[in-house]
Amino acid sequence: MTRGVWLSTVRLVMCCVWWGWRSRWRLSGSGRLKVGAVRQSLGVVLACALLLALVTSSSTYASTGFGIERYSLSATNEDGSMDTQAGSHPYELTAEADLDANMQVGSEVKNLTFELPPGLIIDGAAVTHCGYPEFSERHCPPNTAIGVLTAKLGGSTESAAVYNLPGGVEAASQLGFSLSDLVVVAEVAADPGDGYGMRVSIRDFPNAGLESVKLTLDGAPRSAFLTLPTSCGGSQSTTLQGESWGAETASVSISFPQMAGCELLSFEPVIDVVQELLEAGAPSGYWLEATIPQDEQPLGLATAQIQQVLVTFPAGVSLAPSGMEGVVGCSEAEFGLTSTGLPTCPSASQIGTFKLHTPLLDGLGEALRGLIYAAEAGTNAPGGPIALYLGVEPEGAGEGGLLVKFAGQLTQNSATGRLTLSLNDVPQLLLSNIELRFFGGRRALLANPPTCGTFTVNSELAPWSEGPHVMSSSSFQITEGITGGPCPITPSSPPPSSAATTSGPGPTSTTPVAATTNAGSVTLDGSTITVHGGGLALVKLACTGGGTCDGKLSLTDKVPLGKGKRLKAKPETIGTAGFSIPPGKTATIDLALNKAGRTSLGAAHGHISATLTILRSSQAPSQTLTENVGLVRPKVHGLTRANSCESCPGSVGFGYL
Repeated sequence: MTRGVWLSTVRLVMCCVWWGWRSRWRLSGSGRLKVGAVRQSLGVVLACALLLALVTSSSTYASTGFGIERYSLSATNEDGSMDTQAGSHPYELTAEADLDANMQVGSEVKNLTFELPPGLIIDGAAVTHCGYPEFSERHCPPNTAIGVLTAKLGGSTESAAVYNLPGGVEAASQLGFSLSDLVVVAEVAADPGDGYGMRVSIRDFPNAGLESVKLTLDGAPRSAFLTLPTSCGGSQSTTLQGESWGAETASVSISFPQMAGCELLSFEPVIDVVQELLEAGAPSGYWLEATIPQDEQPLGLATAQIQQVLVTFPAGVSLAPSGMEGVVGCSEAEFGLTSTGLPTCPSASQIGTFKLHTPLLDGLGEALRGLIYAAEAGTNAPGGPIALYLGVEPEGAGEGGLLVKFAGQLTQNSATGRLTLSLNDVPQLLLSNIELRFFGGRRALLANPPTCGTFTVNSELAPWSEGPHVMSSSSFQITEGITGGPCPITPSSPPPSSAATTSGPGPTSTTPVAATTNAGSVTLDGSTITVHGGGLALVKLACTGGGTCDGKLSLTDKVPLGKGKRLKAKPETIGTAGFSIPPGKTATIDLALNKAGRTSLGAAHGHISATLTILRSSQAPSQTLTENVGLVRPKVHGLTRANSCESCPGSVGFGYL
């Protein structure tokens, strides 16, 4: 008997007792029973008995009584002990549920959704897939099995292997299993309404009287298929949502154990910032790329996931005075930050694009692409914050079940005037790369510094593990005046910029070039220099000796001049950068190529030979050492001008080669 029927029965019995007391047998003054009272009492008793029979006999159709009696979720080690190490790849992940279906009409389970804590990852790309034809014919290879499902159906218990299936538009990956004659597929996706925790959904489960279910997924040591959260900031929750074929719903939420050992997780991101135009004071597009190296060893610990990105632009970078022309704000309701619907922001609110690289796409695409929107007016006061929304593009929304939407902000320091871009609570989706591109032209958000020189961007990146923040810096150059004319102000001597966080003793150089300073000797590591977005050459240096190594790098190439018979090659400086490296450390120096260098690199299809000169510092003995090096540009990171906003007349954005 269901709870609702039980309450109705109790009420009916109490009613009968009360009426029975009111019409109880009464004695006359002479001690004889009153015939009318007897007849009235018997009528009440018979009426109550009839109503009680009707209620109990129709209870099957009056209420289905669907519910969830018990739910548990646990991650365990090989010995069966609880796994609470942050970022570990557990041996097993087990979800169990007992359902209160009672085998009544309409109470059978239709949908079950296991909502996992944010940061708990199921990565179908880490395991070999079973194709749909093989799965439908029940011929999946053994190496595609990723767990076991045990279910109680109609009083009998059955077990089946769970196979890893390819993902689709609505799922990053899928789990497939067969019970008797039933073939069931569960979808694995992410939920923006719950901090981007992953969810496993079984939809339209066959009407077979499911009473209980136990799903066990296998993790390490085979692969990094399962990863525990990299946050140790407290216990989290997990929820089981259920729906019956009679449209009744039920849910149970429980706590998930708090993670520990976050201090063991690595977190070594770097960030590069490149401007589109080299002209001083010009409204320009800007490109930002944060790279988070991932540790995917099944017996190791995952990299701490990135939570916050802070990018502080150099003094002189300002809000474009005539930028964002024709831009209208997107309202909070139109964007729907925590909803599962697509953004409906007007196209006129688009001011840039973004890409997120994650293995969870499971081969569905290179990255998750989206648009950057200007938020509705009201938060865009002069000198105040400019709110930004980042959401997937409508035509690519939900790719792999990853509907990503989050917010950013651009603020200005009242004392220094420097602008800071911040992204907070970045989704925990194993992101290895974050790319932001802000349009140039009429919709430009930013303007270049008003003078020529080398400018340094300072960045701060924080992990979800609450570990130390990582500081990073990169530099870019302004080498031209407006419309390509001479610089409005020629800087006397650009300050040196150390472009990357230093770490560890310097490696042995394969083609050493050393310049002795007053306190140490600097060595070039390797003869090949990689060039990234927009012409950013990464020069690896090592400092040996007893003190700091400081000085200046200069890169020279023979740039072709003229046409036809007048074609000549003239040596020209294509980039400079300063450096300052602590003793016994290595550093990667960002050397931004100027227009001539970028043109030469493009004409040579991404590979040129150049001369790197390491100059003495102002305090060191006079010394200049040179070495021939090769510049190589990987196509995946190469940038060129392209129309990235077709609806923005006069705007120039960034595009991949």
